[in-house]
Amino acid sequence: MAAEDRYERRRIAASYASALFELAQAGDAVDRIAEQLAGLRSVLEAHPELVTLFESPVVGFEDRRRLVERIGSGCDEMLAGTLAVMNRRGRLGMLPEMIAAFRDQLDRLRGRVRTRLTTATDVDETTLADIRKALGTYLKREPVITHRVDPAIMGGFVARAGDTLIDASVRTQLAMMKERLTQRGEDEVQSGRDHVGH
Repeated sequence: MAAEDRYERRRIAASYASALFELAQAGDAVDRIAEQLAGLRSVLEAHPELVTLFESPVVGFEDRRRLVERIGSGCDEMLAGTLAVMNRRGRLGMLPEMIAAFRDQLDRLRGRVRTRLTTATDVDETTLADIRKALGTYLKREPVITHRVDPAIMGGFVARAGDTLIDASVRTQLAMMKERLTQRGEDEVQSGRDHVGH
């Protein structure tokens, strides 16, 4: 999928999320709907073929409606209505993006930011709490951390929160050191050439 198509999908999904979020705020149902959307996200993650079915031109409106009713049974009326509108407009395939956009709006409202943290080895709860505190101070929001281990970074950590990247990895520090040493060597060679030239 081209980058502009992904951008357009996210933009459209965000518009549904915004409308649902406004309704939820007005009905004092933000937490309830957020919980129901998290449940839907779990179902879609466990059964990714559902998104394919939602996007398939072979699957008709009524079949999609029945699928939505099955996976969304017991949903709040506001959420059920949003899903119905998305179905009528052939946009149910954007459900994962809509769920993510709703969660992002809730995070902004609550002063949170989704943060992907990578460390070279597994870290204990105390270290994780220290990193969370440092990131919170830097980002000025509460980081909601998803942690993974990647030995390739060699040590330290890498954190990505939205468009912000914090790279405190040993791998990057070594690469920067190598670049500085290479540049210093080139500068010294050039300085020697300049000296000989005079």
